[in-house]
Amino acid sequence: MIGRVFNAYDRIHPQFFYLGLCNLTILSYVFYKFSLDSIYNIIKKSRLFIFYFIYIIISTFSVIVATNKVEALITLSQYFTFFFSFCAIILISSLYKLNYLKILIYFSAIALIFESIGVLYSVFDYVYINGNDFTRRNDYSGFAGNINITAFSLVIKSSFIYFLLFNKENKIVHDILYISILFLVSTSLFFLLTRGALLAFSALSILIIAYIIFTRFKSRVAIRKILILGLALVSSYLIATSIMREDNSSNLIVDRVATISLDTEDESIGQRLRYYNLTLTIIGDNVLTGIGIGNWKFKSIEYDAPNIVEYTIPYHTHNDFLQVASETGLLGFVAFLSLFIIPIMGLIKKIINSIDQLMGVCLLGAFIVYFIDSTLNFPISRPISHIYFLFILMGYQSLIETR
Repeated sequence: MIGRVFNAYDRIHPQFFYLGLCNLTILSYVFYKFSLDSIYNIIKKSRLFIFYFIYIIISTFSVIVATNKVEALITLSQYFTFFFSFCAIILISSLYKLNYLKILIYFSAIALIFESIGVLYSVFDYVYINGNDFTRRNDYSGFAGNINITAFSLVIKSSFIYFLLFNKENKIVHDILYISILFLVSTSLFFLLTRGALLAFSALSILIIAYIIFTRFKSRVAIRKILILGLALVSSYLIATSIMREDNSSNLIVDRVATISLDTEDESIGQRLRYYNLTLTIIGDNVLTGIGIGNWKFKSIEYDAPNIVEYTIPYHTHNDFLQVASETGLLGFVAFLSLFIIPIMGLIKKIINSIDQLMGVCLLGAFIVYFIDSTLNFPISRPISHIYFLFILMGYQSLIETR
């Protein structure tokens, strides 16, 4: 059964199936074990739940205006799967009074080890065991099924490794472990060569390190950790470059990063900009009602017909915010955007009002990473990406409630 998931052409369908089974099991247990009053009292306190619920309601009504109602209902079922997952996360965490942030941190650390080792082993197998020249391949994607999804999955979880590293004066063996994990992540990202993820990892690292320098500039321990971490990250770049350049005259990492621009001559960037422009036109024509969830892929054909070559039809806008606005209208966009604005503004306020709020900075970094991913890709359509977003939403709620 598990093998079929990894061999599936698109893994999101079996992933949604298993996620639905988990939701059914957990929520059935919760409603059997606890009273409706206790469940309601937990749910009504969560502003994030309320805005998420509003977004789901608006998405449901958008089916009415959808041209392809079958696709709209399929997408709606996926949205409900995510929504029920968020309900399960909130209820289990609150009803059992779990130390949610601690669980999230160590779960992220363990997941990072397996994910990064999976990427590095795939590269080692392809280059050294099979004797091939290094090329950017989807075979390095590991559990996610796509190298871009894997790359952002590594970056967003890295925020909590930074927390473990700088939270307190650890034993040396712990510092070595945390820096080693970041070394593995960095090396994996260089092999995956996902430009958006490299940009997000740089932004995350700069944010957290700048915060540490600003708040602990007198701490020799903190400065020493930063220097050792910097050495580890530089080493990961040098190692990745040396492996890539054994059979390549150019530096693939530099060449890849150098293409981060608004240059329309780059095929990937040019396509995204084209999708953005046509989506803005769709939004302008359907400001209030939208075109119905799951229907951007159909409506875009009408707007993008002159640019479609050899039956290559776009499925996603490569920007969740624009796609949500085009499919659910202005109200749906506001409800969806609130899931970002509320935590980001709340975390900034908490950081400003606290003397040392590293957890807040790391959570803020995680939200920024997902925001970048949502701006460049379509994580709302990918279970591995969006379910972790739900985890960090609950992380924000847990931080606000307990501190």
